[in-house]
Amino acid sequence: MKLILGLSLVWTLLSAAAALQCLTCTDTQCSNTTPQTCSSEAACVTAAIQASTPATTVQQLWKTCAQASVCAANGSTAFSLSTTGLKATAASQCCSTDNCNAAAPSLPGAQAPNSFQCFSCDFTDGNCSTRIQCRGIENNCFRASVTIGASTSLTLGCVSSTLCAAASSFTLPVVQTVSNITCCGTSLCNSAPAAATASACLLLGLLALSRC
Repeated sequence: MKLILGLSLVWTLLSAAAALQCLTCTDTQCSNTTPQTCSSEAACVTAAIQASTPATTVQQLWKTCAQASVCAANGSTAFSLSTTGLKATAASQCCSTDNCNAAAPSLPGAQAPNSFQCFSCDFTDGNCSTRIQCRGIENNCFRASVTIGASTSLTLGCVSSTLCAAASSFTLPVVQTVSNITCCGTSLCNSAPAAATASACLLLGLLALSRC
């Protein structure tokens, strides 16, 4: 019995010692961080996000533990998303040693329009049949439900395949309010139901650009 107890204790200590520790932000600007012991995550991630509307541009930084599906490999990954009146780019930097996510990744540079087109929602009238030109690495169209508080609305637009791949397991606040994400790889493949409408307040709230 003592041997079994001893083995169990050693295993517990080894398991605790092997748990990855990552830096996490302690304030909204991520100007201060604290170490956090991850539960089952296998990587640390720092994500820099920039979102722009015609009126304003906001940048946000997150540091946290991440699932392996988000960090398929150590290093930097670029993400991009566009809808009517909103453009967002992001970069994540992954690593797999304790507190390795101190540095912030560089955001992708300006992205030129490409040949891909997707449907998006015009937030002035709620019409979700507007066609928009995608940019840079945006090579998919998407449909998603965005929830802010008790309200849920449809969002359509252009997205990079990297964001499609990571969206289902992202634990960052920018993706936590998005559900029912579907991506498709041909132009204008994301048409919405005829009765679908969208709310600008929901999408802007998602990226913390404003409070409606």
